[in-house]
Parts: sequence; C-alpha cells; structure tokens
Amino acid sequence: MSADAHGDQTYNISDPGDPEDLFSFENTQNISNIEITADKEETNIRNLTLYLGFSELENTGFNMSRVNIRRSEVFGGNITSSKIIDHRQNSVLAIQIKASNTTNPVQINSIQLDGVNSSTAENAGSIEYELGVVNQDTTRTYADLKEENLTKRSGSFRHLTGSIEISEQATVSTNYQRGSRTDSGVTITKIRSNVNSTVVITDRGSGEVVGYQFKNAKEMNGSRMISSIHLT
Repeated sequence: MSADAHGDQTYNISDPGDPEDLFSFENTQNISNIEITADKEETNIRNLTLYLGFSELENTGFNMSRVNIRRSEVFGGNITSSKIIDHRQNSVLAIQIKASNTTNPVQINSIQLDGVNSSTAENAGSIEYELGVVNQDTTRTYADLKEENLTKRSGSFRHLTGSIEISEQATVSTNYQRGSRTDSGVTITKIRSNVNSTVVITDRGSGEVVGYQFKNAKEMNGSRMISSIHLT
C-alpha cells in the first residue's frame, strides 16, 4: 500500500527528493526537490513532521547521530526545528515544518545537512534515504510508517573518496595553442576536491605516471573543466 493511497494520511510525500553524492572530504550534503502535499479534505492541520531515515548510510559506516540542518529553501511553508531520533539503532532526522496552507504543496527546493561523519565509512553506490511524513497531531511515529509501508525512498546517491571524469577522446589528444601544435594531453571534467591538489594520470596497465598537473582548490570544485594535462 502506498502512502498516497492510505486514507488517514493527512500529508503525503509526492516527491521524495534527489540527494547529491557524498564525498569523504565533506561533512555536508544537499538534498533537492522534496514535495509534500496535503489531503484536500484536511484543511485545518498545518504542522507536520518529515522523517529522513539514514539506515542505509549508517550501514556503510557513517555516523549520522549529530546531523542537523545548516540551511534550507522552502516554498509553501517553513522549517521550524529538527532533531535526531533513534529507530532500531539507526538515526532518523525529524524535521518540523509549518505549511503556509493546505491548498498548495510544501516544496523543499533544497536542504543542506550538516554534521555528516564519514570517518569510518566505506565507498558505496546506490544509497537511498527513507522518508515519511505525519501531521504533528497524530500519534503515528516513524516506526508506524515503516510498519505500515508508508515511507518512500529518495533518489539514489553514492559515497565517494573522490570524483574525476574523463570524457571519451583520442588515446593521445594533441593540444593546440594559437594555431600551433603542442604536446599531447588529456581533458578532465567534474573533478572534485576542496584542497589544493596535484592531479596525476597513470597508465591503467603498467601503473606508470603519464601526466600530472597542480590545481588550486577553486579549480578543483567540480564546476570547471581541466584541459591539456601534459602527457609525458
């Protein structure tokens, strides 16, 4: 039975959101596009609790017991408080929200989690959060939502120790500057780090270093394309 089909659910999650990938050097994570709608027959209840379950993440070694909300962008309501609760030895973030009205949905365009501890975490792919919502006048808990199959899973994300992407290109691409041929190089996109770093390219077969280049933290933020790393 889905949350949308449950007759006495005052609020339903119509979009469970899209978390960004988590990186080992960060203690924050952004989640976007969470949408909550109200049952049109319930017009007088505007206070609700959104639950965000971290069990899959904690099963990979994360400690989420001190997570809180650093910042958020919400339309159709506002976040009034949040706290961590326990469910079967896993952390759940309970977010209190006051809806502006029950006609329009509460749209959480973005929410940034702070206090994410990955010090003992392993790399993992296809992690999902489990979300549930109740109105604050009910006695139903996160455990009840789980038992009644009234939770929804977010979009999947990964935990990575780093991020680098090399698009399909010639094995050895020649760089051009001002119309003249220069040394061979490679182009890299979506590289992520928050510190000054040296990007090192190695040969997969031999492990030999075939190119390297120093980049500052601003150049390593993932939004820039790093081109023409010289190949030796």
